[in-house]
Amino acid sequence: MEQINIVSKLSLNDYIKSNFRISYLKVLNIMIGILGFLFLFVGGAMALHDMVYPNPARESSSSYFVFFYGLALVLYVPVKVYFSSKNIFKSNQRIQEEMTYEFSEKDIKTTGTSFNSGFDWNKLYKIRRVKNILLLYQGKQVANFINLDSVSEVDYNRLKELILSKKLNIKVKL
Repeated sequence: MEQINIVSKLSLNDYIKSNFRISYLKVLNIMIGILGFLFLFVGGAMALHDMVYPNPARESSSSYFVFFYGLALVLYVPVKVYFSSKNIFKSNQRIQEEMTYEFSEKDIKTTGTSFNSGFDWNKLYKIRRVKNILLLYQGKQVANFINLDSVSEVDYNRLKELILSKKLNIKVKL
C-alpha cells in the first residue's frame, strides 16, 4: 500500500470542542453531570416548597445550598475543560501549526513548521475518531489530534483500511 499524506491544522475552537466530546466519553464526568442535575432539581423543588409553604422553624438556606451545589457540579466539567483546553492550546505552539502526517506500512511521520517527528505503529496506545477529529494516542493522555475536515472520503477510507490492516493490539474506534 502506498503512503497516505494528511495535512491538518487545528483551530482553538476545534480543539476545545474535541476535548468536550472526549471528556463526556468518560463515565465519571457523565455521573458528575447527572448528579449535578439531580441536585439542581431537588434544590429547586425544596426552594419552591419553602416559598409556597414557609416554615419559620426550619432554615430555607439548605435548599439554596443544594441548588447551588448542583449548579457547581453541572458547570464544573465544562468550565474546567474549556479553560484547560484554551490554556494548553495557547501555550503549545506545535498544536497550532499546520501539520503533515505521513502514514506508511512501517511508521507514522509528523512534520510541522518547527519540528519533525515519527513513531512506529506499535508505539500507539489507542486510535479513536471523535466526530471530525482522529486521535492517535501515544499514551493514556497524550494524543495527536488530526483534523479530518480537509480529508477526502477516499483518503480517509484508505487510512482506515491501512489502520485495520495493521492488526494492532490496541483499541481502534473509527
